[in-house]
Amino acid sequence: MIRSLIYSKRVVKKSLSPFNSGDKMWIDSSNPDALELKKICKLTGIYVSDLQKSLDQESLPRIINRKGYSMIILRALGPKRRYTPFGIFISNKMIVTVHKKKICALEDLYELLGGKEGKEFFSNGLTYLFFRISSYVNKRYHTELDRLEDEIDQLEDDILDGKMDKPSKIFDLKGKVMHLRRALNTNRNLVDLISGGYSKYIKEKNNNWLSELKIETDQVVSITELLRERLTGAMEMYMSSVSNKLNDIMRGFTVVASLLLLPMLISGIWGMNFANIPFFDSQFGFYIPLLIMLISVISMSVYFKVKKWA
Repeated sequence: MIRSLIYSKRVVKKSLSPFNSGDKMWIDSSNPDALELKKICKLTGIYVSDLQKSLDQESLPRIINRKGYSMIILRALGPKRRYTPFGIFISNKMIVTVHKKKICALEDLYELLGGKEGKEFFSNGLTYLFFRISSYVNKRYHTELDRLEDEIDQLEDDILDGKMDKPSKIFDLKGKVMHLRRALNTNRNLVDLISGGYSKYIKEKNNNWLSELKIETDQVVSITELLRERLTGAMEMYMSSVSNKLNDIMRGFTVVASLLLLPMLISGIWGMNFANIPFFDSQFGFYIPLLIMLISVISMSVYFKVKKWA
């Protein structure tokens, strides 16, 4: 699918027709086929091989400067909350985004630019539009990280309430956070390269926009670091909870064994084969040892309660 917006004579319109020298254009293509790639190539002059690199799910983030454009491959949040690479091709007259999977950030921005605010965005230049695209990508990451933070809050509550039996939820959340962190780190490295003037079609004079983009990227990366530390703490909480449960079980066994210790000792003494055993000839000879055993058990139970051992 190919769609485009043209800013011509202070008006934004949806059109894929060739544009005039003073016009600005944004072309967005999602999962294009071979014919659509050739059409983009013919209209923009972008090599088909570069367009195909944007569609490769194993493609690494990078910046490549060509004669008529710069190619920037970033990672954005795609379907099923997994990152997907997408290419941004920028020149003096146009900006082209190509991606294999649907990117919600681009969907939101395209709808915005197709409305009344599109004129303001295009009037600031294509460099500004590049920064807005990157900013919307960061915004989607931020939203997803907020959702993961809510899950971690619930996870910590479950651990404290003793409702978690297995740590699989912790490992699952940690994997998601590390997945996003890997994508955001590579994006931040590219932003640093752009700030150093590596992309020849992104104007260095727009330092305010670049500083804003760097701050946004650093913020979302720092959130991933914070969530990773919280998950590490959650794992320690879980292990501590398991250890406390085991201690409670062992303490219960110890108390039971201690309560049975004196009765067993008393029964062992009264069971020895001697001629003169106290109360042996008494009609209460059987009940007296039982009474002593009961008194010993009660006494030890009271002692454990006073010491708060049971």
